[in-house]
Amino acid sequence: MKLLRLLITFIVISGPLAAGPVFFRECCCRQPCSYITWRGACCVPSYNLYADFLYWQVHPDGLDFARDGGIAALPTTDVEQGKILNPGCRANPGVRIGLKVDLGPCCTWDVFGQYTYLNNNFRKTSSKGLGVEGLRPLVWNLGVGGSEDINLAEGRWKHEISILDIGLGNTFCVDSCFSFRPHLGLKTTWQKLRYRVKYENIVNATTTSQDQICFVTDFNGIGLRGGMESQYKLFRCLSFVGNFAFSAMYSDLNTNRQDDHIDNINSGTSPIIANTWFNREHCTLIPVTEILVGLQWDIPMMCDYEYHIMIGWEAQVWWNMMQYIFVNNNSGGNAYEFGARGNISYQGLTARLSASF
Repeated sequence: MKLLRLLITFIVISGPLAAGPVFFRECCCRQPCSYITWRGACCVPSYNLYADFLYWQVHPDGLDFARDGGIAALPTTDVEQGKILNPGCRANPGVRIGLKVDLGPCCTWDVFGQYTYLNNNFRKTSSKGLGVEGLRPLVWNLGVGGSEDINLAEGRWKHEISILDIGLGNTFCVDSCFSFRPHLGLKTTWQKLRYRVKYENIVNATTTSQDQICFVTDFNGIGLRGGMESQYKLFRCLSFVGNFAFSAMYSDLNTNRQDDHIDNINSGTSPIIANTWFNREHCTLIPVTEILVGLQWDIPMMCDYEYHIMIGWEAQVWWNMMQYIFVNNNSGGNAYEFGARGNISYQGLTARLSASF
């Protein structure tokens, strides 16, 4: 509640600084529904250009790579609480730019397009000294199994995503206070997901072996996207906005796994041995859900110019994107696991600056 009050206070204060005290009294000290809408007067800007600053927390599922303690050596022995290690989640900045074009001066139909870019990179590392037990791997490979202690475990996640949305929308004005805009179009994306797990085992003072498991997923998809945007005027200048959209992305999902082993990373001469190398390509359908809620400050400068400042919270879920190749054990070389291990979720701040003209 305090955060909401602070946000409203910031918007109310920033408006007079941008437009002046006289405009503020004229704009926000009257009832929002006492004015004829600009669209009703056919005095509507034809173009809306906007730029978003995104600061989203990224959370990929299914990336547990090691455990630290938690299991006793004997059934009759007490044990302290252990930890399951994964890279976790982290907030990263991103950008989005878009353009909406009305199809006529008094027409409620429009075409739009927007491009979104995000790049996130984070990791977690845990290490133990020589002879210290309790750290064990969770991703099985030929170099280390799950039953032996290791001295270092690291999981590193890197994800680069580009999204292009295009479509057609139609605005319905229920009254001068409330409007909603259904839209339908296409969503296309180019993504590369990289997940690297590293294990090290100190054999003695001069010898440390290393195993790396590298997962790389390429997803270039396209599909239908539909949703709804709504705006309710609290004051003439201040509005509550709420948007949602749903997409179904179809594409070939290309998944690679390569395991590398080094006998001694201290020597500098040990060769890198690729003892596991797989590629799997299959057709898949990835659902995507999007939601945004926020407050928007409108600054109409004259009949054919408007400026807008929007601050909101946005969330997206890309369902079943986390698909990797996992090996249970080496019995017969066929104990593999395929399929989805979870989703990729985004949530956080969306700050928009837009101009209509």
